[in-house]
Amino acid sequence: MAHVVCRKKVSFFSNVKSMQKEYVSQFGIAVPETLLHIGTTSLVRGAFTLPKGNFILKVDSGPVSAPKFIKQGEQELIKNEHFNLSKTLQEVKKFEKAKRGMVESYIFEELLVDEVDKKSPPRSYKFFVMREKILKIYYFRANFGLEKSTIEAACINTDHALCKQTWLRTEFANITIATESVDKPPCWKELLSAASKIGGELDRFAMFTFYATNRGPVFGGFSNNFDEW
Repeated sequence: MAHVVCRKKVSFFSNVKSMQKEYVSQFGIAVPETLLHIGTTSLVRGAFTLPKGNFILKVDSGPVSAPKFIKQGEQELIKNEHFNLSKTLQEVKKFEKAKRGMVESYIFEELLVDEVDKKSPPRSYKFFVMREKILKIYYFRANFGLEKSTIEAACINTDHALCKQTWLRTEFANITIATESVDKPPCWKELLSAASKIGGELDRFAMFTFYATNRGPVFGGFSNNFDEW
């Protein structure tokens, strides 16, 4: 009798990031390390031990509009201020109250670093695919440590060349559209291969993010914001 391998499936429209990571991991694709997975009640009450070192705190199961915090050293990068746990928990509680229990859990993830600039968060790429075929790519590079967080963005093709600009969305208000070529990461071929791999396994149209890190391509998450297309 032939041996049948049963692969896990995931509904990536659920926005449960831990499920998304588990799904792509079965294809040999790298994902960010989860330092701590915690329920909402424990988080808002402060009933946990803060992970050591750098991390990203974000919602695991709940609205994509939930606040996200990036701790590097003693700084919170998005707001460019000293990281204060009490203030962070106050913001989480405020969001929880507004959403009336829509968030189920949060995760603390490792803070990835760029493949070239080891002191900065990695460049990110949002892929639009139809099965194995890559249709479009958005490039993003966040710049922190300024008075206001900024982000460089571009629409690129599989050769990493700029292509005709289309509408871009970002969580940062201050966005600059690149007008000149942007540096291609050393792991570019591996990024394209991983994106095609996920598209082929899903066997449908999909949007997802990858990071160009010091350990190669790392999966960021699926997106269901179809108004970006």
